Amino acid sequence: MSIELTDRSKIAWETLPLPDVYHELGVQAGGLSETKAAHIRARTGRNELTKRREKTAFDYFLRELANPLSLILVFAGLTTFFLSSLKDAVVIFIAVAINVVIGTIEEYQADRAFLALQKLETKRAIVVRDGKKKVIDASELVPGDHVLLEAGSSIPADIRVSKAGELLVNESILSGEWEPVDKSEGVSQAKGDRHNLLFMGTLVLSGHAEGVVVRTGEKTMLGEIADSLKKEPEKTPFEKSTAAQVAIIKYITAFEINIPVQTSTLILRISFMEVTSLRRIVVLPCRISSSTSCDVCQKKR
Repeated sequence: MSIELTDRSKIAWETLPLPDVYHELGVQAGGLSETKAAHIRARTGRNELTKRREKTAFDYFLRELANPLSLILVFAGLTTFFLSSLKDAVVIFIAVAINVVIGTIEEYQADRAFLALQKLETKRAIVVRDGKKKVIDASELVPGDHVLLEAGSSIPADIRVSKAGELLVNESILSGEWEPVDKSEGVSQAKGDRHNLLFMGTLVLSGHAEGVVVRTGEKTMLGEIADSLKKEPEKTPFEKSTAAQVAIIKYITAFEINIPVQTSTLILRISFMEVTSLRRIVVLPCRISSSTSCDVCQKKR
């Protein structure tokens, strides 16, 4: 009895002997029939990352303008302006503009990274179906397919290696390191030792291999990275506190409470510097991913 589809992402495929891998997938070694492949595809879906509408820079600009920090600065600027302190109001509005521009650029770069990952999806794959070797669209791959790889091949799914000869793989899209990774068949003795696993979007530099597909589409390692890039990041305690500050400033503005302008401006400047620093820390992985993705795409060409 094979494990349920929803639990397969939790399996440490590298630690299982090949007979157990086939057992968990519910297939036989040596490839699938077209009928069996179609049946599995109906349950697992196509081997592709979910497409989404490409956002423009203006979309991100509007979202950044509506975030709590920007609203705080806008309300503070208006309050300062109505208290006849034009100089301080100008400083605050400049802070708003800088914060929104920085946020827009960073969000846009993260979106470019996601789109770059989508382009790494392999278009074609060599498989064994009905006992015959054939070339199919990579989106038609399913768990249990027997895949053949050679030097220059882009790996079309997450694959457990069954045979390998002098196999070197470029996994920089996942690790950021250009040093080739040696891959081979055999069971890993420890979870995390993935010498017998190949990952979607990586590139075979030399050698040849055969293997069985264990994960497709968004269940792959590449799919998980792409999914993390398109998710809204969880709000930090600082961001949650700024939401409360927005309500307070609205209250102050509505009732025209005369707060010391220089003191409030100083606090807002400090808050702005804090958030700018936090943005740089949070967005660094996205920048690295975006840069690495572009480098891999160029090398593939």
